[in-house]
Amino acid sequence: MGDFDTVRRMRNKKQSSGGGVILVVVLLLVLVGCGIWYFRNAAPAPSAQVAAENGMVFGGLPRATAAGSQYTLLTNRAYVEGYSEARKDPVFGAYHLTGQPLGKTDKRPAKFSVDERTRDRVTTEDYTRSGFDRGHMVPNHVIDMYFGPEAQLETFLMSNVVPQQHTLNAGVWEKIEALEAEVEEPKFGEMWVFVGPIFDDSPRALPSGVEVPSACFRIWVRRDAGVAHAEAFICPNVVLTGKETPGEYVAMVKEVEGRAHLEFFEGLPAADKARLEGEKTGVWP
Repeated sequence: MGDFDTVRRMRNKKQSSGGGVILVVVLLLVLVGCGIWYFRNAAPAPSAQVAAENGMVFGGLPRATAAGSQYTLLTNRAYVEGYSEARKDPVFGAYHLTGQPLGKTDKRPAKFSVDERTRDRVTTEDYTRSGFDRGHMVPNHVIDMYFGPEAQLETFLMSNVVPQQHTLNAGVWEKIEALEAEVEEPKFGEMWVFVGPIFDDSPRALPSGVEVPSACFRIWVRRDAGVAHAEAFICPNVVLTGKETPGEYVAMVKEVEGRAHLEFFEGLPAADKARLEGEKTGVWP
């Protein structure tokens, strides 16, 4: 009888021990599952925090004012971007240039890459034989000049391009980028930039579903004696002559806001926001 009791006690002990192990495994699986759910579904607050801490965005992240300008925030080494899964395009990019250019440029990357953070996974082949350039919003040359080759490589993510007419991309758009990086920023020593596409109410799309903007915008912000000033450009995404100059496309920030359905400078006092939105001085002298 004593042997039987001993065996029974040992069996119960094993059962109790086994139940404890199962409980621990179940708890670990629950914790892992919760962690996966959190990282897949959490709001992009960490990216917004990074953008603010790194000073990439002036006056706060843009606020979408229409369904078509809603975005997911993507954070890179040198810029942040608001990406629209519905349009398969970015709706804005933002970056901060400070100091002087590095003094050298690196070889242009050989190809564009899929941004695995996006749901649509737009590929470079989606633009093949479309008649449009893969037009950078955040410019590869400018980012390379100020941040180096690793940051430049991230500008070749497909989340950073829109279909652009070649005569725009290689014409006045390129001239504005060069003016920004080689003249205006070195002169002032610091500049914040917003850049992005503008879409019609019923935009055309490539066969892949990537929407084609009707124009592209750029906003510069600088400080002069502690006072912020803004300059904006709106360039039509049409066939151009190539002889156009940046001064022909100077606009006001409030014009960009109305057409791009974004509100800028939401983090500033109302009076400062209104003043910046209404400035139109021509290309800065």
